[in-house]
Amino acid sequence: MIEKTLFKVKSSLLNTFYGDPDQEEVLKQEVYSIQNNMVTVRRIIEGGVDFNEIPFEERDVEGIILSNVDIQFALYQFYMIYQCELQDVSNQPKYVGELHYSESEGQINEKIIFKLLAVFNSLRVAYKKEKVHVQITLSSPDSMKKIYNIYQMLYNEARLNPFILFFLSKGQGKPLTHTPYVTFQYKPNASALSDIKVNQEEMIFIEYIQQQLTLSPYFVCYCVGWREDEVMESTEIKKLAKYFPNVFFLSTTNTFLSQMLFISK
Repeated sequence: MIEKTLFKVKSSLLNTFYGDPDQEEVLKQEVYSIQNNMVTVRRIIEGGVDFNEIPFEERDVEGIILSNVDIQFALYQFYMIYQCELQDVSNQPKYVGELHYSESEGQINEKIIFKLLAVFNSLRVAYKKEKVHVQITLSSPDSMKKIYNIYQMLYNEARLNPFILFFLSKGQGKPLTHTPYVTFQYKPNASALSDIKVNQEEMIFIEYIQQQLTLSPYFVCYCVGWREDEVMESTEIKKLAKYFPNVFFLSTTNTFLSQMLFISK
């Protein structure tokens, strides 16, 4: 018999963690895009906009995806949405996501900017107290198709992070159900976690979540279409629960069918 691990809770419990960090004061902003092999930089300053250009060289997109778990995860979100919503170019679709980085002396590391621009069409960088919020955008249909195909190849070859491979295997082709949600907290018995082990690659993803939780009160992940028994049987979810005590699922109302995974501080 599988021990029950999902418990319905009041949504207000999740709302306690799910504040809106984007309401924090923006100290300065920068917008990056690529035109004619040049990075165009617009710095939004008091009284106007300052323009600058930096040469840009093409980079190994596949290598950047594989060596940066933050980009892998952002593209997982894109991949899931693209399958279900973004392939119809007649609607002029685009993907907008977000990443958070530590702020260092008032300036984001230029290496981060260039690796992101190798994948995404444009970036909006908002500097806040002790952190940097980066809005990432894929707006070109050709770029979206190219990135989707590369990511699909890496998934088919099982070269992505193990946690991301797991999420992909569970959720492909399943659109979000846009209805009111109910909240479940995942609370396995401590004895069920005592023998759980993670490998080095899995630890990279766990450390990424830990780092994100120093910059934001929550970590959000698409996980569409999981049944209750699938969650309860999942070793991967147990591995997350071993390191993060506050794991929640948003589900459809009538029967448990997951839509989003939340991990909070």
